[in-house]
Amino acid sequence: MTAITPGIVLGSFAAQPLSVYRLGNGKMRSEEAPDPANHIHGLIVTAEPDTWMVNLDDGTGKHIVDQGPTFNAVVPLFGTTSYESKFSDLQLGCEAQFVAAHPDAAKRVELIGGVAFDAYRMVIGDDAVEILDRAGTATPAYARFLRSGKLLVALRYDLYQTGLPTDPQLFVAPTGITYAP
Repeated sequence: MTAITPGIVLGSFAAQPLSVYRLGNGKMRSEEAPDPANHIHGLIVTAEPDTWMVNLDDGTGKHIVDQGPTFNAVVPLFGTTSYESKFSDLQLGCEAQFVAAHPDAAKRVELIGGVAFDAYRMVIGDDAVEILDRAGTATPAYARFLRSGKLLVALRYDLYQTGLPTDPQLFVAPTGITYAP
């Protein structure tokens, strides 16, 4: 997934892809591209109740244990920024379920570069979310968050696959890391 929000400088760290793997509600892995300017190469691995936040650049990390009572790896599509929780149920890997849960979503066909997409728009108050699926599929290609008609976040799914074989090694504590107490 790559942020394509207007104003993001091409080639900057903000414009680099983010790889996310999700297995059910309890496991997630998020891999950032290296950020050499800030000496960070972020990796987050969650296998509830454990989460490991790691900087692969310097080999340091932090282990966090979720105290419950629920154990869900939450992956908000638009991050944990100041966006109101009106769309908090929109999670990465659950876009089709989100659209299905909003039967009032306005649907239209949108052309991007001559390619047709099924565009779903959900509006609550001044906020709107748009999910664009490859036409005739439930495979997301783009997601957008707007407030008062202004585009605040635009994301492009570089690759979106489901039903892959499970690789348990994706969801274990990264080795060779010095974890802070």
